[in-house]
Amino acid sequence: MARRKRHHKTRFNGAARPRTNKVASEALAEVNYYIRTNQLNRRKREPTRALQLMQNAARDLILFSHEWSNGEITEQDKDRVGILLVILGENTRHIDERVKKDHPEIPWKDLMGVRNFLTHNPHLADDKFWCHISEFVRKDLPKIKAETEKLSAILSRIQDAAWQP
Repeated sequence: MARRKRHHKTRFNGAARPRTNKVASEALAEVNYYIRTNQLNRRKREPTRALQLMQNAARDLILFSHEWSNGEITEQDKDRVGILLVILGENTRHIDERVKKDHPEIPWKDLMGVRNFLTHNPHLADDKFWCHISEFVRKDLPKIKAETEKLSAILSRIQDAAWQP
């Protein structure tokens, strides 16, 4: 009995997988990078590690925002920015509620809200939403990054003191 030739298109849930464009494949490569570096891992992590991942995502967003022309996020950049915002919001889950209450200068609920919106309703992100995100990244994110660095230093000192014999 002769073997059947495989189709050149990969099957995906019974339908032909749609061809991806360059932007989507770059976003997918970035997601794979963050998965490999354990930044999207659902396993519980130390609060200091979560803060470090938040700082990394904030740093990448701030550096990436300098490439935007006229403060607008281009279509190619939306996937990348969305992934970094999801990482920023996802890691707020790993911060203890008492720490969040002690540091209200960091908008914990807003970060998680943006993460929830981008994760569950990405098709609703219109130009007005991305305009607000661009403004947030340029104005508020550097302050949030500085506050998370301070908080990370405090938590690491507490953690180091707890490990002293």
